[in-house]
Amino acid sequence: MTSTPRAKVRRKSAEDRRAEIVAAASALALSEGLEHITLRSVADRLGVAGSLVSHYFPSVDSLLAEAFTAAAVAESREIDAVVETADLPVDRLLALLRFHTAGDRDRMSLLWLDAWRLGRKRPALHSAVAAQMGADVGQLVGLIDEGIRSGDFTTADPRVSASRILAVLDGLSVQAAMLKAVNYGTVEELVFIVAERELGLPVGAFSP
Repeated sequence: MTSTPRAKVRRKSAEDRRAEIVAAASALALSEGLEHITLRSVADRLGVAGSLVSHYFPSVDSLLAEAFTAAAVAESREIDAVVETADLPVDRLLALLRFHTAGDRDRMSLLWLDAWRLGRKRPALHSAVAAQMGADVGQLVGLIDEGIRSGDFTTADPRVSASRILAVLDGLSVQAAMLKAVNYGTVEELVFIVAERELGLPVGAFSP
């Protein structure tokens, strides 16, 4: 009687294993908060030995940075996809603003708040947060530049206008953390008012 050869179990590549660890840490950050990420908690989530996680991430600081970046980059791609559905610069910017003021962004808002707080004492996380903030400004500046070229927007400095609009949006992160119920309609209205003023639009241009 001949035995059936056992199929070889394909071992994950180092790149795949690292990506798996980052994805698990990112999911944990969104569900529980960055402060709950440890090498052990991520290992438990994956069902692997803690030594495997520490092999790829000797310090939790670097893991926190990559977990945050993964979540932030994923959201940026979502925003790009939403913005691309609109044709006119005003509509494209409106899509971005509405995305940021949507009530289902609470988990991401809280993650940003965690990252700002913990980044003060964790250099790798601080660098990751600064890089993503710069990317967000660049993303908004790109939309503003489109509007300037089309003649829809006017501003002396697109980067300054983008920074001011994002500063108002960042305040939503604080509200999401501190209030039991955020009045998203009121926040959205304020964001629209600031954007209209910064980009030389008539009052009510972003209203439904």
